[in-house]
Amino acid sequence: MVLQKLGEVAAYYLDNLLNDNMILGISWGNTMYHTVKAVKISKNIPITVVPIMGAANVRTPERDSLDLSKELAYAYGGTYHCIYAPLFVNSEEVRDSLEQESNIKGCLEFARNADIILTSVGSIVYKSWKSYLSTRDLYNLEKKGAIGHIGGHFYDMEGNEGSACIM
Repeated sequence: MVLQKLGEVAAYYLDNLLNDNMILGISWGNTMYHTVKAVKISKNIPITVVPIMGAANVRTPERDSLDLSKELAYAYGGTYHCIYAPLFVNSEEVRDSLEQESNIKGCLEFARNADIILTSVGSIVYKSWKSYLSTRDLYNLEKKGAIGHIGGHFYDMEGNEGSACIM
């Protein structure tokens, strides 16, 4: 119920921010899902929606940034782009290679130029991340003091950022 109400407030706020031809970047998760669900359809505001990260939410794809981008663009009568890449990869080399692929590079450029970024803060609960990261990666995150994430970027108590693929 709390997430639903939070989503309604965020959707109302978003409605008051958006103007024609804006670029809206979106992350993933339960809060984003409830925000998108709370947007009333048929707004007819020509916006472009783009995920700010690769795909991660394999267990509940409706909460993933790719599906949320599509649904939010539909609700506003806009267009969307998708990043056809995973959020987490095994090495910096793989990440760098993917970022050079033309579709991914173009979407990331849209995200960098977004007028608004819609995201939330999440906790690092072992159970919820088990299907995305290996036990070793989760152990390393815990060992380094990770307490939460924003868009798959983990941070510690002092706000220092780490990366799951290189920890």
